[in-house]
Amino acid sequence: MNEYRDDETAADGGFDPLQLWRVFSRRKWLFIIPFFLCLGVAAIAIHTQTPIYFSSAQLQVIQETTTARSLPQESPRYDRRGSQDAESLVMIRTIVTSPRFLRRIVSELNLHRPLMAAGAWSQAPAGVTPELWEDQVIGRVARQLAERVRIGQDDQHLFSIGMRDSDPDRAHLLTRRVLDDFLAEERANRLQPSSATRDFLEGQRRIYQDQLTQAQGRLGEFQRSVVNETTAGNPVTADNLNDAESLLTRLRSQAFDAGGAELMNLERSVLAALDRPPTLEECLRDADVAAATRELASLEYDAALREIQGREAGAAEQGSTLGLSRLNLNNLVEAMVARRHAGLTAPQRNRVSQYAFALLDHEVARRVGARLDQNIRELRDFMARQPQQSAQLADYQQEVTRLQELLQRIELDIQQENLRLAANMSEIGYRIVVRQDPQRPVAPIEPNKPRMAMMGLLLSLALGGGLVLLAEFTDRSFRSLKDIERTLDVKVIGTLPMIETGFLTGRRRRKFWVWVLLAAAILAVAGASFLFIYPKLS
Repeated sequence: MNEYRDDETAADGGFDPLQLWRVFSRRKWLFIIPFFLCLGVAAIAIHTQTPIYFSSAQLQVIQETTTARSLPQESPRYDRRGSQDAESLVMIRTIVTSPRFLRRIVSELNLHRPLMAAGAWSQAPAGVTPELWEDQVIGRVARQLAERVRIGQDDQHLFSIGMRDSDPDRAHLLTRRVLDDFLAEERANRLQPSSATRDFLEGQRRIYQDQLTQAQGRLGEFQRSVVNETTAGNPVTADNLNDAESLLTRLRSQAFDAGGAELMNLERSVLAALDRPPTLEECLRDADVAAATRELASLEYDAALREIQGREAGAAEQGSTLGLSRLNLNNLVEAMVARRHAGLTAPQRNRVSQYAFALLDHEVARRVGARLDQNIRELRDFMARQPQQSAQLADYQQEVTRLQELLQRIELDIQQENLRLAANMSEIGYRIVVRQDPQRPVAPIEPNKPRMAMMGLLLSLALGGGLVLLAEFTDRSFRSLKDIERTLDVKVIGTLPMIETGFLTGRRRRKFWVWVLLAAAILAVAGASFLFIYPKLS
């Protein structure tokens, strides 16, 4: 019987599925042995692999804004959709996977103690101190811990932090500790910049406060030793001289121009009720009215000094005090008019009271202008008599003014940083909320037996079928008469049946075991790769 005839007929007729079946039939053991061997290895791996438990917590990062102008807007402006979540994920991963963070957890939970047990010191390199050896062990455990951390994004603004471990209780404990330490460190990171800035500003304020004290001391000493008693304590300086003169011009204009016109109008209305309007001297004969007038003039003078010196602190409080003082003077004037002119009607007494109050207000402006004019003339006289001392005095005064302004700016910056620190402590604008606390796992997530079984089956089919096809393609023997004629370029005139000999049988057996060894080697490499890659897939 010609064994080449069937193959030749099949080759002439095109693709025949029976041809593929005959190939696998001839090399069935090369398929069966690796197939079942691979299935066996997969079954052993499924039953011997250490179960892995997973515990996780879920966080929500909330970005908010505030409409308060005094509070800083800490929320970043993102260029595109999803940038907020991307930055939040990077922030979580950066903190949780940092070596310092993980080393602290290892030290606090004493996870390195089993490696530091009796006998472990013998593994330390020569010349290494116990402290250095313990530090190296902590670093090694921290790196192992980093491989078991899982950080991911579950949904928009939702993130998860989890830990894998062979012990369910330890997985839950590690996740709980990682979550708590992450929240504490993230909060500390937010507070640190504001706290550091505030502490720096506090230090600068103390430095400039000392410099201001020294500058004021030099100014006072210079004034006591050189300047006349008439200029000592003069609030008008070379720096604010122009402002003082401008304010004096404005006060005189208000008192003599606008105030004079108002007095004339009020005087005409008073003459309709009285033969002679009250005079300023008559009003000041009342002791209470005179005292209230002096008090109001003093307050107006202090307000003028505050204006020319550029002091803003306490301006609102001083304005309120001025308003109460004016109201008190007006009440005293009304009471005085009611006592002196009891026969007038209420509207007439009201017109007389308005006129009397306008007289006193005009007197207050005159007194303030006179005191301010005296201060200006004293400074002008001093500058004309002693130009050198005047210039030196101006330098001292400028230094004091500069340090006072600088301290005011630093005070405002400190207030701003205190607001920023308080806002960060209350999590205004940026919050991390724990949506799900870590739970103790009740079932392992690995090994995933259905998935491992499917992977083992696919690998078995691929390995067995691949070896059969590889053996078939690398077989250089003739499979048909066409192959003989095409390769040797001769015509076949007859065939003989194959005669089995010991040489051919031994050769076939050696080839078979070579392929089996090759399958075992491939299986060993595949198994090692599987054990290394499979944990990374979870």
